[in-house]
Amino acid sequence: MSKISRRQLDQLFDRHYAELVRYARRFTVSQENAEDITQEAFIKLYQKPPEDLDKVLPWLRIVVQRLAFDEYRKFLQFQHHAEKWYSDDHREMALSAEDEAFRVAASNQVNKVLMQLPDRDRRILLLRHAGYSYREIAERLQLEQVQIGMMILRAMKKFQELWMREDMWDERQNQNATL
Repeated sequence: MSKISRRQLDQLFDRHYAELVRYARRFTVSQENAEDITQEAFIKLYQKPPEDLDKVLPWLRIVVQRLAFDEYRKFLQFQHHAEKWYSDDHREMALSAEDEAFRVAASNQVNKVLMQLPDRDRRILLLRHAGYSYREIAERLQLEQVQIGMMILRAMKKFQELWMREDMWDERQNQNATL
């Protein structure tokens, strides 16, 4: 495992912090949350840096994205437990406008990437996300059940590649807009 010095960390922080906060902001409901997630990513970098420090920015972007999604999952779990706790009279409480905007933005981004996938890969991911078992997916798509696990992994890999490519394109668009 490679080590990272405090000086290297400071240089990487100075060079990439603002960009990563902007990236995290796309997945969070507040600027403060984006900053917290980005700081946590740099802590993870210091604690366990990637093997190849030349690829630190893509590594940090993935860490930021995963941390943001973890925060969102925690929010959903909290919301689920809160709904159980409140009586039926309180269940109609709506998400705040910020939360709804985040959900819509994230959903739009996911749909944009999904539409770039081949039809079979898109259908496999959607069925799996909807809770279908491997057997049910195989039946629905008229495939062999033993193939489904590998097909899901390949579809997820394609999705991740497209997601990262889409993020990079969005970043270039943002940079061009500021020039």
